[in-house]
Amino acid sequence: MRTLPAFRLVWPLLTAFSLASIGATARAQQPAPAAPPAPSEAAPPAGAPAAPVPSPSADVPPPQPPAEVPPPPVDVPPPATATVDERVADAEQKIDGLTESLSTTNATLSPIARLKFSGYIQGQYEMHQESVSGLLPNNTPANLDRFSVRRARLKATYTGENAEYLLQIDAAGDAVVLKDAEATFVDTWTPFNFRLFGYSFGYQPPDRPSAFVQRVNNASGRCPTIPALQPLDKLPPQTIFTFVDLGPRLVVVTHHNAIAGPYHRNGDAILDVQHGFSGSADQFRAIAKRHGATLLLTCPNMSESTVYRARNPGGFYDQLAHDKIPAWLEPVALPAKSPLRLWRIHY
Repeated sequence: MRTLPAFRLVWPLLTAFSLASIGATARAQQPAPAAPPAPSEAAPPAGAPAAPVPSPSADVPPPQPPAEVPPPPVDVPPPATATVDERVADAEQKIDGLTESLSTTNATLSPIARLKFSGYIQGQYEMHQESVSGLLPNNTPANLDRFSVRRARLKATYTGENAEYLLQIDAAGDAVVLKDAEATFVDTWTPFNFRLFGYSFGYQPPDRPSAFVQRVNNASGRCPTIPALQPLDKLPPQTIFTFVDLGPRLVVVTHHNAIAGPYHRNGDAILDVQHGFSGSADQFRAIAKRHGATLLLTCPNMSESTVYRARNPGGFYDQLAHDKIPAWLEPVALPAKSPLRLWRIHY
């Protein structure tokens, strides 16, 4: 018996196994067959009654109508572009309107532009050493510091086509006066522009003070004179209580002494005189005694006296002006036409 080689027995087995593996792989790569469709509901047989339709209930909302589809947009043609000529014509119309408006404005303002004003204001501030806060017994302010307009001037000039006009007023204190007025006519018919004629009117008010001012000026001019003061030398030398402004003249013209003069280094004595005339009678007597004054000399209506009366109504000097003389003042005789009044002070 002939023996076959081993590989000849195995080879057929390997071949069969390889073919089987290839077939299995091919079957795995094929898609799976689709599932059979689900059986539809069987249609009712002919002649069978239709299924009842369920009635609508409140829980089931009614079907909504289909939304309206907006119509397609209408094609709007683009605005026509203005031509260069049209734009230029529109700009010319606007310029003409502005020109007309400007001409109207100029016609309205032209007369005003021909009127010109000029002038000045001179201010003045007064500060008084005796000023205090509050009110005096007569309910007038005790603070005498103030700001005022000492002088002001206004000049108005109008230049017309054929004339020029000028008006100038001056204000000082409580008075307003016409300072200057002028009218000039100019030739505009020829190229020479001659001033044909003009009229100038200047007015300076005459110095006519009121009766009160006349009395003050008269007293202030007479009391410091030598004829008015020399009769005092008939009395023995002594200290005389008098106005601050009258003190220097009293010392120079007579052999008497005064308490104060209008000098900045004499401040305490000046205040004593002012307080003596402005305060009460007893206050004056105490101040005069402290300075050793034995005589009282006044000048009615002198400028300084008006200050005491205006600022301190009812004060010591104001009482003297109303002939309210204390018992401790003894009149001393002076010449009949003397502007002065003299008293002896008793302590």
